[in-house]
Amino acid sequence: MKDPMAMVWCVLWTTMIAVTSALGQGSITLRSRLLLDERTDITLGMIAMLEGAEAMALSETVVLPLASIEDGLVIGIGKVREVIEKTPGVNAGRFSIAGNACRVVMRKEPTADLESTTSGLQAVDAPGPTTGDSVQARIEWKLAETYGVQREDLRVTFDERAPSILAASVSGRIVAIELAGTGDRVPVQIRIFEGDRLIENGTVRTVPSVRRRVTRATAAVAKGEVVNVAMLTSAPDWLPPSIVPASIETIVGKVACARIGEGQIVEERHVKPPQVVSRGDICMIDCLSGGLIIQLRARALAHGRTGEMIGFQSLSGKRPFQARIAGPERAVMQIEGRIEAGPMAAKELP
Repeated sequence: MKDPMAMVWCVLWTTMIAVTSALGQGSITLRSRLLLDERTDITLGMIAMLEGAEAMALSETVVLPLASIEDGLVIGIGKVREVIEKTPGVNAGRFSIAGNACRVVMRKEPTADLESTTSGLQAVDAPGPTTGDSVQARIEWKLAETYGVQREDLRVTFDERAPSILAASVSGRIVAIELAGTGDRVPVQIRIFEGDRLIENGTVRTVPSVRRRVTRATAAVAKGEVVNVAMLTSAPDWLPPSIVPASIETIVGKVACARIGEGQIVEERHVKPPQVVSRGDICMIDCLSGGLIIQLRARALAHGRTGEMIGFQSLSGKRPFQARIAGPERAVMQIEGRIEAGPMAAKELP
């Protein structure tokens, strides 16, 4: 007769093997941030914590090649899953993949990046705003005021061909600073007066960079898809003035106007309110005339979103009219002049 304890251990061992197999080949957990000293291929082992022999075997798998790397890029869980699924001989369904997204940050100063991508420009040595009173400091103050940010939230790359006027003395002199354009490259006109004499005059090209809280997509968002908070991540970053990112609060619940790529900065123009009224819907219309409000029911003649003007047709009339959508099955119409209150007043409406 077989040893009973041996049979128990055999059953336990078989159960452990079955459970281990059911749990998969290992776990992959995305890190929240990857700090790079130089641009290089990004592997799975760099952006994720790997557990289990099969998961560790994927540590050198390239998730993003060198050519695709940029500062602030966000690698989402969808990208990781896609790479694993394309790896020969690997069943992605047997891995436990967790985490939200990993943001790639270059260790170098943002001004150094600007220098490498801007022809004829030289970055300011100081990482922050210039201290003291100088032409350069006054330009920085002017730009910060124009963009509505604190001075420490602005960095400026100056034209290396105009060092003399940037270093000119401002003590006892009147300095006029005027922006001669808009965009990501801003010419600045400088005039320095001493008494009634114009002693120096010149134009300096600048490339401002503004620190703002940036919202990026953690995974690709399809056109027409409703954006939820799990699709987004937010962190401070340095941007050209032309890019004004929207806050997460203003994006969530809206619909993507076009495909939003993974890691892409999300702006207001990339999303729109969802459709709340469909053609043929019966809506309640508030008709406003002075202090009088009369309600009528009308059929929507088009699809629409909150705040849009669309056509309606009263259920008791044939003449179409325009009203502004106020929400699901509600709209508002402003009527010029006054209408008299009473049981027959509704007949005067469309």
